[in-house]
Amino acid sequence: MPRLVLSRRARRERLEAPGHMGHELDDALDRLALGTLVGSPLRGNLAKLYRVRVDDWRIIYEKRPDGTVRVVRIAPRSVVYRNDPR
Repeated sequence: MPRLVLSRRARRERLEAPGHMGHELDDALDRLALGTLVGSPLRGNLAKLYRVRVDDWRIIYEKRPDGTVRVVRIAPRSVVYRNDPR
């Protein structure tokens, strides 16, 4: 089972999510931690990162060699890809 770590920014963004979306994001994060949810790889300047779609929000994460899954961003699709979140 992968270990899930949220960056400081991702924690803040999760807490700022609207109530109903917060529950859906929590469910996705739980499944990501269990290894039952696999995202799509990103391309271009965000290569080596993955995304999970949750309605119109995205969870951006990286897989580390030690098996850790590090969530770097949790934000609406309209803003999540604007800057490299690493």
